[in-house]
Parts: sequence; C-alpha cells; structure tokens
Amino acid sequence: MARGDVRPTKSNHGRGHYGGSRTYYHDDEGRGKSKQVWDWFESNFNAHPTLEWLLSLEDKTYYWLLKGSRVRFGLMDIVYYTEPGWNAYSDTRAHRLVIKKLNEASWVKFYNRLMVSVKAEEERVEKQEHEAATEREGRYAAYEAQRKAEQAIVDRNDLEQLQATTQLTIGMFENELNTTFVPNDCIGDNGDWIELASDTYINGSGFGYEEKKATGIKLQITVSLDLSNSMVYNGIATTAAVAFRDICWTLKALKSEHEGDLFTGFFTFSDDAGYNEPKYYGQRASLLKEIEYHTPKNLGEVQFLAPSVLKSVNINSVFQGHDTHIRPLLLEIENWENHNSDAGAVRLDIIITDAVLEHPKDIREADVVQERRNGSLQTVLLNFMPESEWLNSTLPKRCYMLKVDKDNIAGILRNVLSEFVGAHM
Repeated sequence: MARGDVRPTKSNHGRGHYGGSRTYYHDDEGRGKSKQVWDWFESNFNAHPTLEWLLSLEDKTYYWLLKGSRVRFGLMDIVYYTEPGWNAYSDTRAHRLVIKKLNEASWVKFYNRLMVSVKAEEERVEKQEHEAATEREGRYAAYEAQRKAEQAIVDRNDLEQLQATTQLTIGMFENELNTTFVPNDCIGDNGDWIELASDTYINGSGFGYEEKKATGIKLQITVSLDLSNSMVYNGIATTAAVAFRDICWTLKALKSEHEGDLFTGFFTFSDDAGYNEPKYYGQRASLLKEIEYHTPKNLGEVQFLAPSVLKSVNINSVFQGHDTHIRPLLLEIENWENHNSDAGAVRLDIIITDAVLEHPKDIREADVVQERRNGSLQTVLLNFMPESEWLNSTLPKRCYMLKVDKDNIAGILRNVLSEFVGAHM
C-alpha cells in the first residue's frame, strides 16, 4: 500500500453506516477528507467557542460535517451517521471538544440542529436530483419524439422508393407469370381448345369465346444474398442489399396473387457460423422467415436492408462473413423446398453475390446437393463484379453466372425468368 492511500477497514465499534455498507473508512494516519473536516471544525469552534456559532451554520455545512466524518484512531471525528444506537451522547472528538469548552447541553442542541439540517439538506438534494432527472427525461422524450418523427419521414421515403422501384418490376414479371399460370386461349362451340382467336370467327360471326385456362405449372423462385465482408470491401454491399430487398418485395407481392402456383423463399448465406475459427467462416446460410408484403411499415427480416438502416449502422456488422461457401445455402434451400414447396415445381434459384467460388471441396459437395434436388432446376448467380474477375470460373452443376449492376438487374431478371419459364412451358 502506497504511503498516503486510504483503505476501508471495519469500524472498531462494529456498527455504523456509510455509503450503503456497514463499514467506515479509517484514516489512522490522520490524513484525508476526515482530517480536513476535523481541522475545519476544531479551528473555527476554538475561534468562536459559543453555542450561537454552533447553531449558525448552513444546512450544507452540517451535511458536510456529518458526511465527512471518519473514525481515526478508534474515535469518530464529528458525529456518527444517523442510525439506531447512535445518538447525541455517543463519544466523538467534537463531542469532547464542545463539552470541554461549553457543556453537555450545548452539545445536545448542536447535535439536534445538525440532524435537522442534514435531513433538510438531504431533502433538498433529493428534490434537486429529482428535478434534474425530470428535466433529463423531458429532454430525452423530446429527442425521442424528434427522432421518431425524422425516422417516420425516412421510413416513408424508403417505402415510397421501394414501391416506385418494385411497381415497375411487378408489372414486368406479371406478364411472364400470367403466361405461365393462366394463358389466354379460346374455346369453340364443341369444347375444343383453339390456339388462335382468329380461328373462332367465320364470315364475321363468332362461334367461340375467349377464356383463361390454367397450365398446371408450379413455379418456385428462391432469392439469396451473399453476406460475406468482401461485399463491403468491393463497394457493392448497399447496392446488392437494396436489389435483394426489391426482389423479395416484388415476389411476395406476386405470390399473393398466385397462391398455390408460385412458391418463394428468401435466404442469406456466407455468414460465419458463430465461431471465430477459419473452418466456420462463411458456413452459415439462413432462411428469412418474416417478409410480409402487406405490412409495409415492417418489412420483417429484410428491414435491416433498408438504405436508411444500412447508413445508420456499421455495415460490417451485417456483411461480416469471412469466406464464401455455396453448399450450406443449397442445403438450406433444399430443406426449405422439401417442406414448403411443390414437389413438381420448376425451380429457379437467384443468388446475388460478388463471389468467385474458390473451394473445390465446397463445389463438389454442392454438386451432390444439386444432383439430389433433380427435376427442372436452374441456379443463377448474379454477380456485381466485373466479368474479368469471374469469367470461366468453376461453378456447381446447374449453375451459371451473369454480370449485373444496379441499373440492369431488373431487366436481366425478367429475361432470366422469361427464358426459364419458356423452356418449361
């Protein structure tokens, strides 16, 4: 212990109270705050050894005398803190000095005056703290109200931007899906399906009528977003996140119009699997379960991809995977489609990434998953990076990669969907 340090020890009296614990801070070297308190009281009382001086101090001074008292060499300096068992007749240095200069009655009056003042000062301090707390709460409430108002504007702008972007995309995809699920055909008088509407007319008088006939095709579309940290370092994280969110919103809107025919699933992948070890890097893929098109104020698990949210957080906390693996994603999709899709649906996977798949073992194991999924399946990787960085790279079976950017992704998706649907009509 360094010279001059003050350390807590138990009072020789075994009782008393200071600062919420049943201990006193001893200062047996005669230094520290207690010595200052005692020196002040002793010198001022010796200069004015009267009852009038003892009773003339301010409330805060009495408060300071009591709170600053310590036990030194087994004896309290001024008075013990208020507690049953300690009273005006308890032995202290101040008690001895006052009865030496005056008498016991004067000490009792001083003690009682001190306790009244201490209580008043405690009430004043408590009121002051309460007022300060109320003021802080008021300021915080005003700040929260302003923050919520500003956030409401940001959310509304986000939503309007999202709706404007996806409305066009919805219209583009709607034509393809209507062609898939409910093409326009014509039926003749005899119940025969006729390919061309012109065939239903002879000499200007029609004998047939147009009707929508379901094709029976079931379509499954999954969309996945790469959460590896290279998305940030390559400067495409926000662009890719917004594109992913737009596509999710679009497909959820379309699904609501084609229940039972269109199956949609949304995933993230290449997140670390919860352990700070290389073997777990990029090994986690997750299904986003709560994406509700009809609740625009809460976009569920894609809300974190709103541009305003990505600006307000450390984007590395979202895109934090240290590597890119595709097998965990394909396994997650396979598990989802086995429980939530139609076994006969034609399946299109859309994967938004910046990746060049660099792990041969990961690719080989992904091949096994793709073989097992079987059926009418195509996996398309939409890569925001320049073609020169990934062209002719090795991909799993039934996978191909396309170059996209924020301006052409909707058009490319429409072409992909059109070609895919056309191949299975």
